[in-house]
Amino acid sequence: RSSWDVTSHMLEARVFHPVVNWLTIRPGIRYYTQDEARFFSDTVPPASLEGFTSSDQRLSTFGSVTGGLKAIFHITDLLDLDLMYEYMYQDRRLSVQGGDDDIQPLRAHYIEVGITKRF
Repeated sequence: RSSWDVTSHMLEARVFHPVVNWLTIRPGIRYYTQDEARFFSDTVPPASLEGFTSSDQRLSTFGSVTGGLKAIFHITDLLDLDLMYEYMYQDRRLSVQGGDDDIQPLRAHYIEVGITKRF
């Protein structure tokens, strides 16, 4: 539980699969759930104006599922190039705690490029 009274849980699985000596594939899936912050309100303006209130959806109760694939290219013994794609779906119905009907689902596509240098 955080200082904002948010409780969250995450479960993730990733598998590294060497294809050839210069390429490793890493598929992965992640489930995340959280309950809302104590000062979250989906009503604008909030019913109570006592203290700080936010309607930021990221502070609400929700769950999300993310799946993706990462390709790791081994350029040299000390240098890797990564290319990753992930898709994330976030919805109140995926939360262990339920959620507010007013919160709209969120879908996102991520592309990441990275370089890893070992010393």
